[in-house]
Amino acid sequence: MAPDNHDADERCTDRLQIDRRHFLGASAAASLAGLQGVSAAQTDAVTLVHDTHFHGRFEGSSGVNIAQYTHEVNRLRDEHANAGFVGIGDDFSPSTMGFEFHGEHVVEALNYLDPVVDGVGNHEFDFGIENAIERFENSEFPWVVANLLSPDDEPIPGTERWTVEQIGDYDVGFFGSGVRDFHGITAYPEDHQALHPVEAAKEAVAALESEADLVVMASHTNSYMHDEIASEVDGLDAIVGSHSNVVFDDVREVNGTLISEAGDEFGHLGVLQLDPATGDLVGWERVDLGSRSEAIPEDDGMRSIMDKWLGRLDDRLGETVFRTTTELDARFSTNYAVESNVGGLICDVMREEMDAEIGLQNPGGIRSADTYGPGAITGKDVYNVLPFPNKVVKGEVTGEALKETLETSVSALPWSSYGVQAGAQVSGIQYEFTGTGESAVGNFYVNGEPLREDETYTIATNDYVFDNWDGLSDGTLLEVSKDFLGTVFIDHLREAGVVEPEVDNRILRVDENAGLADVERSDDAVTVVFDRPEKAERVYGKTFRAVTEFGHEIAAESVEDRGDRVAVTFDYEDLSALATGPKDPDLRVFGGFEPDDEAYDYRYDANGDGEYNPLYDLPVAEPAYYFTVKATVPTNGRGPNPFGGDDEAGGPDFSGSGSEEEEDGGRREPQGSGHGHGRDHGGHGHDHGH
Repeated sequence: MAPDNHDADERCTDRLQIDRRHFLGASAAASLAGLQGVSAAQTDAVTLVHDTHFHGRFEGSSGVNIAQYTHEVNRLRDEHANAGFVGIGDDFSPSTMGFEFHGEHVVEALNYLDPVVDGVGNHEFDFGIENAIERFENSEFPWVVANLLSPDDEPIPGTERWTVEQIGDYDVGFFGSGVRDFHGITAYPEDHQALHPVEAAKEAVAALESEADLVVMASHTNSYMHDEIASEVDGLDAIVGSHSNVVFDDVREVNGTLISEAGDEFGHLGVLQLDPATGDLVGWERVDLGSRSEAIPEDDGMRSIMDKWLGRLDDRLGETVFRTTTELDARFSTNYAVESNVGGLICDVMREEMDAEIGLQNPGGIRSADTYGPGAITGKDVYNVLPFPNKVVKGEVTGEALKETLETSVSALPWSSYGVQAGAQVSGIQYEFTGTGESAVGNFYVNGEPLREDETYTIATNDYVFDNWDGLSDGTLLEVSKDFLGTVFIDHLREAGVVEPEVDNRILRVDENAGLADVERSDDAVTVVFDRPEKAERVYGKTFRAVTEFGHEIAAESVEDRGDRVAVTFDYEDLSALATGPKDPDLRVFGGFEPDDEAYDYRYDANGDGEYNPLYDLPVAEPAYYFTVKATVPTNGRGPNPFGGDDEAGGPDFSGSGSEEEEDGGRREPQGSGHGHGRDHGGHGHDHGH
């Protein structure tokens, strides 16, 4: 394939055309819709098929495997002149296969798949830099990353900061970039450099634009960073991929740079066609694979590679290690947003193994985005859920530090595009959180006792969380497990044999606090009456329940919407049992309501232009199907009439502000949501991690 030898004058003309395109960039986005779709007959366009983001897997949750994916990549390359396949990293891990083979299997598959380049992601370093370098050096294609440098200002061995590659008749310049906080999300050495993606992009484009017909970024930085890069870096024709698992419905254009993102793990392929003379968009298509997974043929060569490595995996980890009577929910959306049974089970195991008072797990460390059971759970299943090389640690932290780390974990509206999320999984503790207009936590109980900020508590978590999460990193390390978390989990539950994990009110969401309720008694019923949330369109009667600080609950028998008040009725004996004890219990009623979108007036930036116009369709994302109101039931803890008391009854108040809230409106980046050793929102876009 001979390159097209443009002379200097032609290159200058191309740059002028691109500069003009930058000038017109603000209005160009509106016209892109007319250019959707790609043309096989376009022989003078460069076609980029992207991307990888395999996470060490050969089979994706979309139902498509890497042999089918390879067939589709080959089909698209064959259909278009001047076509090349571009990877964007996070290919070695995290998954069961990644944990077992440390990316060796992926390198063999990628060598067969033959990308033009692959951008380096954070998960390439999950097993240390020496392992990453070995994998890079065994690859038969270039790995590119412009923002990672050795202590001596050199590229990471086995990678290039940028390169010019031939695609058909044209020279295309490629560079990659990881996320800005690269050290914080994977096992990247502290003495190695991670440049800001914008500064790295400026260097790369300056080096490439006079040598190539087109300049393309194979991105593994955050999706939101793309707008900043495009706005500040002239001469960049396209950005493909991202760290954030975002799936575009249309190609975007910012300041003349075309941006195309197509998710991860075999679900989609992006096809971007560019005019090599101007960088203008010729065509764009998202090829959805999951919807036709059963109809896509397999590539025979890649099938052989699959069989080889999957056979090795089954020999090692195919046996049943325990059984579950309930479905284990390892989906990102569940584990970031609410208490989950698998998150609670992980925390229970760590707490029991370390004999700690509290267990804590970051949602980004719970992977696979899948459900398991009821039934047999294999070693492969466990390592799909817990694929990172993290040890279990026992530490000592103050109550104040614990509150800080859990508050920082909360994602709040309106800044969170995933809606309100708790951002943590716990054991041995109960607390309430709000993310409705602000991030706040409150009403903390440790094994039923109020948390004291000045006391210390023992906590079991993974080493990434203990070393990196706000509040915990200053704690005292007491013990470290010999084995990784996945192995600890397997050994503990193999001994248990059968588990029946349920959610049990450890993490309680509060969107509206109705305060202290009134109580109406009859012989066989108690009705708790409180103010109806002003911003509620309707209440959902079947969602109401009464809960104590120990997590015990009973469901309401009936709910009446009285217009400005809500009346929730319980069986007298059942509620009395919850309300009676040696001390005044913290008895609260929680229930769902449909939020009024216009009343909350939460808006988002739909076009990335800084204009916050469209209203969020609340509550934004599953599994939050409604907002939650809380009312406190006055009790005195004693029979025969345990109901009564005054404003001091019912445990510590939670008004939604939290006792330690910072004056920032809750607009903080939540920890533990990115990839790496602990954190990929998603990012659900959502960033996750280990």
